[in-house]
Amino acid sequence: MATARGRVAAVLASHDRFLADPGLAPHEGARAGGAVRLVEFYDYQCAPCRLADPAIRAAVRRDRGLQAVMLPLPLFGAPSVLGARAAFAASRQGRFDEVHHALMTGATPLERAALIGLARDLGLDAARFQADMDGPDFDRLLAGSRALAADFGIDGVPAYLVGDLLVRDALTPADLSRWVAAERCFARPPAAQSACVRRAGEL
Repeated sequence: MATARGRVAAVLASHDRFLADPGLAPHEGARAGGAVRLVEFYDYQCAPCRLADPAIRAAVRRDRGLQAVMLPLPLFGAPSVLGARAAFAASRQGRFDEVHHALMTGATPLERAALIGLARDLGLDAARFQADMDGPDFDRLLAGSRALAADFGIDGVPAYLVGDLLVRDALTPADLSRWVAAERCFARPPAAQSACVRRAGEL
């Protein structure tokens, strides 16, 4: 289910500084202006999040005009928060993608010792990793993520913002292609937008 673009754009504008800060929310893919921004709210214990993750990763690799902003929304207790802390700490050493993928596949338990072991296996600075896990910047990230989710009434995961479209369902590769194509239609002249959106829906 998607929410109308106008309301989404108005809410996003009030959170733009937070979303644009790669020092907080990990950014993957395009950085250039004009990219379609894909915001994902996720939890490492969310089965639909895990199922959708390969589609997100593939799309970011394939589409050079797509930027993914990854926002933790841990809803399933302390292990989910701990996993989000680990992914954030890895992002501080440029290794978010590897840790995020390992946690999405369920290959690493959401336990502190296992997460530190994963960091060591990846060659990360373990002392810095633990400091970033426990530091205040993660709390700022989580507060920003929860505030944005609350403004949209998001109380479950996964949920996505594809440009100015809010999507509350798990994404398949075909879904993601359609939503990204539809969002790009709105960069066209107004007279061409409707036909473009119809074509995008046929992808």
